[in-house]
Amino acid sequence: MRSYGQHGPQKGLGARKVQRANREKFITLEEAQTLLKKVAELRLPKWRRDHCAIFCGYFFGLRASEAVLLCRETFRDLQYGQVHIRTTKQGVRVPYTCRECKRRYRVSAARAGQEQACGHCGTKGRITLPQTFRNADTRPPEKSPPVVESAVIAYVQKYLSECMRPDQQWLFEGAPGRHLHRDSLRAILNHYLMAAGLCSKYSWHALRHGRGVLVYDKFDDLVMVRDSLRQKSLSAAEFYVNLSPKKQAAYRSALDDVVKDMDVGV
Repeated sequence: MRSYGQHGPQKGLGARKVQRANREKFITLEEAQTLLKKVAELRLPKWRRDHCAIFCGYFFGLRASEAVLLCRETFRDLQYGQVHIRTTKQGVRVPYTCRECKRRYRVSAARAGQEQACGHCGTKGRITLPQTFRNADTRPPEKSPPVVESAVIAYVQKYLSECMRPDQQWLFEGAPGRHLHRDSLRAILNHYLMAAGLCSKYSWHALRHGRGVLVYDKFDDLVMVRDSLRQKSLSAAEFYVNLSPKKQAAYRSALDDVVKDMDVGV
């Protein structure tokens, strides 16, 4: 094994671990269209459900946990261009302490009554709400993107009227009366990604990232990205500046012009 000396990456004063940049991938608009066409071509038994799930995941920028919770009530004001999406990542979080190793966590209040496994020692314990949270509304907040395209409104209205039973509550059912699990939703996406010949390493979150990049490229406005993806802060929306191919091309062009004007004496 090669030795790097006193200040190598394994020991010494300079022993700072260098991590490889692992940038999140995103699905482009063209790839999303290809994916949706493949779903329609294959026409599997529940292809309409799968088609709508991928469509909504991209055009609403949904997390998998948000997509499975879409129901009729979510679209009660759809004719006015408003949707009421449960923003699961911004729900109330309560303190939880492992009874074995005493490590502290903050977990979703929506999981009250469920078991939590400690990530350090593996001990399981039941989540209970502290007294201060007993009377509080612990449901995740409902938020709507500022703009819902007219074609998206028409698509969802058609799905609600033609593809759902009158007594059906959840848009994407697994067993009757129960919504799909988010892992099932990810497996559905992976199946169609492979069938369409797209990158099989795309996660469900790549749909959300694709929507963020699309909004940023169209508006060049971080506030619009933040509101479209229902994020809390602009710092979270800044992630999409680095992902945007349009912005990267502009940076590259500007820097190329600088280098061309240099006389480096070669």
